[in-house]
Amino acid sequence: CVDEDGGRRGILCEFPRQPPWFVVSLSVALSLSYAYVDRKDLGVVMPSQGFSSFERYVTFLFAHLTVSHLISNLSLLLLSSLSMEMFHGSLRVAAIFFAGGVMGGVGQNIVHIHTSKGTTTLLVGASPGAFALAAAQFSNVLLNHDVMPLFGVRIFVLLVYVCSETLM
Repeated sequence: CVDEDGGRRGILCEFPRQPPWFVVSLSVALSLSYAYVDRKDLGVVMPSQGFSSFERYVTFLFAHLTVSHLISNLSLLLLSSLSMEMFHGSLRVAAIFFAGGVMGGVGQNIVHIHTSKGTTTLLVGASPGAFALAAAQFSNVLLNHDVMPLFGVRIFVLLVYVCSETLM
């Protein structure tokens, strides 16, 4: 994509746009798991269980407590990762989501073990993975700001949304 003057028009012109299969499939899976699967059947990370059942560090991402919890996670997921998946591909976005989710569960477990005094904390929802994708999108926009259209608007919208999610 070179314009008439020989200059580049943007980074998106250099790479084919891939459909965001992972984000769309994940959104459908999260919605269906909320609608049809009992939350007790999906693994919920409980610090009292320690690190004994690894599958819980992935399946807790699909358990949501309320509809508003599900909607806030889906909106953050879609806002932060649709354009990134079209540019970087489904495999990279999936790796960031699941790595962020697993590390969020492990981190919560470690912090809870060392700071709790007999209390029980459950970890459910796709928030760790969605926030990992939001951080990746923020980094992507900062690194590619010179060729990315609407740089300031993207950063502003992402920061406002992440801050509002964090305060909820």
